[in-house]
Parts: sequence; structure tokens; C-alpha cells
Amino acid sequence: MKNERSINEMDSLVKYKRASKVTGSLFTIGILRLLAYCSPFEAQYQYQMTLLVVILGAFFILGYKNGSVIEAKKSTLDDFDSSSVRQLVNQLEELGRYNTYLCLDELVVEKIVYCLNKLAMHCSNRHTAAIMKNSQNGSDMNQQMDMADTDDTMDLLTQEAAFITLQRFSSSDVILCAVLSILALVAGNIKVRERSITETDTYGIHIPISAIQSSLLKAKSATDPTEKEEQLSAEVQIKGCLFLGAMADGNAILTRHLIDKDGLRLILEASDWYRLHSEVAKWSLWAIFVLCYDHPGNKMLLIQLDGLRKICQILREITDHVDVTRHGIAILFDCMRENAIDENVDIVKLRRMAINEGLQDILLQALVEFPQSTEITLMGKQMLQATGYVSPTIHDATVTIKPVD
Repeated sequence: MKNERSINEMDSLVKYKRASKVTGSLFTIGILRLLAYCSPFEAQYQYQMTLLVVILGAFFILGYKNGSVIEAKKSTLDDFDSSSVRQLVNQLEELGRYNTYLCLDELVVEKIVYCLNKLAMHCSNRHTAAIMKNSQNGSDMNQQMDMADTDDTMDLLTQEAAFITLQRFSSSDVILCAVLSILALVAGNIKVRERSITETDTYGIHIPISAIQSSLLKAKSATDPTEKEEQLSAEVQIKGCLFLGAMADGNAILTRHLIDKDGLRLILEASDWYRLHSEVAKWSLWAIFVLCYDHPGNKMLLIQLDGLRKICQILREITDHVDVTRHGIAILFDCMRENAIDENVDIVKLRRMAINEGLQDILLQALVEFPQSTEITLMGKQMLQATGYVSPTIHDATVTIKPVD
């Protein structure tokens, strides 16, 4: 009976995980996968194509100003091979050699961003072409994932370019956004992940974490930032969460490295500072879920960092965004279910703390706001009953968690 109860207890969370990855499995690599990770069930293929257009358009626009800033021969996707990528990497090294100790002027920034976005466009096009080809051939998900990882050389060169830039130009938020974009795109590559683990001095996760942290500290200390500067600072945190979540997803070693380098603390800090920004909230909560799911120690750390209160605060502030609500509820559900952390942890105390932070009102509003979301409905109803809320409107929910006395 105990094993059966444990299995039933996981039902809603498993549905959340499965639903999140239905579309994401077709976009396993980098941002393509991450953006699809939270897509709705309905019209998922139409949504995927919309995402592709948005992503490619964003990469194309970002960093351009009045046309190209580097005079170069135009090349087609077929012409853009590893030697072309190496040329761009060399350009970044050259720019770094002469500008490391100089003030970055606008033209230098544009040149760097242009190089990075050229890499991002090629990387995105390459992954998309492989996925679409596999999809047309009727390949299964495993084959799609294999095809996405075939060209390790290109992804490793892209990673090299990103870290060369980070070592020299991370003080610029414009450049940092471009760097984090391409790192997120190649984060799913096995070889890229291996190099982050084995060559930590050059490619360790602590390097981008430090850059993202510096950007956040700069945003906090700004006395009178312009709207553009505030938007750019938030964009750094969005892409930082995308990258960190992508690197940790499904990799216990990188998850541990990220935790050891205060990655969870950074993500939680960003979500708290930008708690009224729906996109920062969306991707920070997603990254927190990735780091904590199936990691009891990380859940305990989240609680020690006052994470449950901060997540409830975000959910109180942002009530009209389905992904923010879904990710936030999933984290709370995962942390407050029976034996989710440790048998010595007082789950009842955690639930009462969440109730004091307005958990029940949050859940009731979510059920009204998003009745079409299966995950929100299942987890929300079960959490309401587990926290002692009694109402005829939720009696159809399956009680799988012992209620608070």
C-alpha cells in the first residue's frame, strides 16, 4: 500500500514533467528545446513553428545596427562550415587582444555581437534543419536527439567563442546577452557538457555564473537606469536562467557544480529582484524546478534560502501568466509532498508556512484563471486538500497527500 501511495502521489508531478517535454523532445538542443518545454498541448506543432520564426528572427535582429558592422563575404548555410566558425572565433580573439584593457566603444560591441549572432544563427539553423529532416523521415525521438548531437565540432567551436568573449567582455550586458544565447543553444550537446566538467578552468560553469551575478549586482546598484538599461539587465537574467537550466537538465554532475557555485542562489535572487517581470519569473522558476526535481538536497537548500516564500510572492504578484503559475506550483508541490526532502523534515510545518504566505488563495485563483491546464488543476486541487482546504468545488480531485491536521 505504501508503494502504491507513493506512486499515486507522484501522478500530478509526472504529468507536469511529461507535459512539459512532449513538445520539448522535438527541440532537444538549447533554446529551441527550452522554449518548447513549456508549450501547451493544443496545436503544439503550430506553436513550434511560431517559436522557430521568433527565435530565428530574434537572433537575426539582435546586435545589428544599420546593417552589418563587419565587412565579410556573404555565405549560404551550406558554405558556413567549421572553417567559417573558426574564422569568427579568431575574430573574437583578435578583438579581445586589442580591447581587453580599453573602454568598449559602440563599434567594438557591435562587431563582437555580430560575430556571436552569426554563430547563433548558424547553430540554430543547423539544429532546426536536422530536426525537421528527422521529423519528415518519421524518426523517433531518440533518433532526433542523436541527430541534434552529430556535429560536435561546430558546437564545441561555438562554446569556445562564447567563453573567449566571456573572459574579455562580460562587463557589457549587450555582449553577455549574445554569449548566453549561444551557450544555451549548445547546452544540450554531450561533448559541450563534458568539456564544462573536465576543463573547468576554461569552460567551467562558474565563469558564466560570475558574469550573470555581476550583471545583477550592477542592476541593483544602478541609481537612475533608463528603461532600455533595465530591459537589457532583465534580458541577461532571462538568458542566464535559460542557459543554467539547460546545462543542469538531466545532468547530475553539472547540477552539483551549479549548486556549488551558488547557481541556485543566483537564480532565486534574480527571480526575487525581477518578481514583477513575467519572463524572468517564467524562466527562473523553470530553472529552479530543473535544479530541485529529484534532488532532495537542492530542495532543502531552496527552503533554507527562503525560496518557498519568494516563490509564493511571485505567484501572488503575477497571476495572469500560465507558465509562471505552472512552474511555481510544480516547485511547491514537489517540495511539500510526503518524503520529498527527508523523513526528518517537518512537511506539515512547511505547508503551514506556505499557507501563511497565501498558498491557498494562490491555488484558488490559479484554478479559476487556468482551468484548461491539466497540470495546474491536478496539482492545485491536491495541494488545497493537503493543506486542509475544504470546498465542494474540489471534491473531484484525487487525494494523494496526507492533509494537514
